[in-house]
Amino acid sequence: MLRAFVIALVLATATPALGQQPPSPSKAAIDVAGGYAGFLDDSIIGHGVVSTTIRYQLTRRVSIGPELVFMAGPESDRDLFITGNMVFDFRVRPAGSRAGSVSPFVVVGGGMMRHTNRFGGQASSYVEGAWTAGGGARVWVTERVYALGEYRVGWEPHTRITGGVGVAW
Repeated sequence: MLRAFVIALVLATATPALGQQPPSPSKAAIDVAGGYAGFLDDSIIGHGVVSTTIRYQLTRRVSIGPELVFMAGPESDRDLFITGNMVFDFRVRPAGSRAGSVSPFVVVGGGMMRHTNRFGGQASSYVEGAWTAGGGARVWVTERVYALGEYRVGWEPHTRITGGVGVAW
């Protein structure tokens, strides 16, 4: 009888081992994306988009980091954006969460844009300030790998939609 009481007491007061904590949330991530941008002019001027972003976590919901975006338009129309971004995650993905969880976010960024083009054999180029703002979502494929989709507006006036993959560590 005493033995049964001791076993019941041990089972009733069992707690998880403190040394077995789940993996810590990621502190940084890198994204690679591609898509389409439409610059507003007399008509929409379509561009292909390739981008890469590195993010560093400041808090559980806020991360910052640089972004490099290359856009190729018709003929020799090329644009290069270099911005610093701040991302706010609406849903913090707990460490150890399973694949399939979705993390929506908003993003704002500011920096510079370099535009180059060739008109009648003459090259032209200029640099000006740039900003973007938008949002999207990450869908976690594994503990550290995710797919993402994003929509942004920005200056030079354009809209862009991209999709890509990322790795958090």
